[in-house]
Amino acid sequence: MRTLILALCVAIAACSNESKPHEKRVAILKLGTHELIDQVEQATIASLTKEYGNKIKISQYNGNFQPETIRLAVTQIVHSDFDVAIPITTSATAELVNAADGKPNIVFSFVSNPEEV
Repeated sequence: MRTLILALCVAIAACSNESKPHEKRVAILKLGTHELIDQVEQATIASLTKEYGNKIKISQYNGNFQPETIRLAVTQIVHSDFDVAIPITTSATAELVNAADGKPNIVFSFVSNPEEV
């Protein structure tokens, strides 16, 4: 978890957001609702909130284990002005990496084989 927090801090610090000078926008995409996935999501939100307080805006997306819903969420994330996206699970990460063209910055979370994404 410390590695994830460090990666998030570095990714967010590297971003710039012109709409609000000190507010960073983060999208969290989870594959669906599951006890373990939910725990990762909540721990991520808690860590970000603790680190950045009111200087961060977090938007949550849930794919509900439906491929079309995941693709729709990915499209929304890629075409919005997010500084960082945090997909949770290998499948969600692969969808986002394939759709994004360098923006937003992507921080992997709960990915079993990152080299295959």
